[in-house]
Amino acid sequence: MRRNSSILSVAAIAACICFSASAAAAATLSGVFNTGASDEEGSPAGTLDVSFGPCADDPEKSCGVIVAIRDPDPDAMGDKMPDGSPIIGFAMVKDLEDEGDGEFRDGKINAVDESLSKGKMVWYGVKIDALDDGRLKVRGCLAFICPRTFYWPPAEASEAAMAVPDVADAGNAGDAADAAE
Repeated sequence: MRRNSSILSVAAIAACICFSASAAAAATLSGVFNTGASDEEGSPAGTLDVSFGPCADDPEKSCGVIVAIRDPDPDAMGDKMPDGSPIIGFAMVKDLEDEGDGEFRDGKINAVDESLSKGKMVWYGVKIDALDDGRLKVRGCLAFICPRTFYWPPAEASEAAMAVPDVADAGNAGDAADAAE
């Protein structure tokens, strides 16, 4: 009789662990946010709308894909990244891991403004916090030092942002840059 109760206890503990693990599944960042104007010298004056959702290659992580360019001079930015990837649909933010409480860590961000002005792909580490006011606090990092901080507000609805497929469908644009790193 004691053996049966031990087996039941182990089974109950295993069920609790499995339930807890599924209940604590990672959340992904979602929504469309505007990057604001760049402070990079020589970069275009426009801003980008970035749509967040699950990454195509790992749905437990969050990725951000460029869905619209808002520029007073649309030709100033062009339509391709230095690696040849189209800007619209480019995965600018990759592999963010949910740390809970609206904190996302251990991802990578492409500094599109620097990439375009320097003519080569420029990637940084990134930390993103979802703030109570609806904005994202985005910090570009070199190792554990995060010298650049930006606040991205939710993007205004636009036809361009609405017409782009889900982040998971956008593919892995920019992966060629990863291979070159």
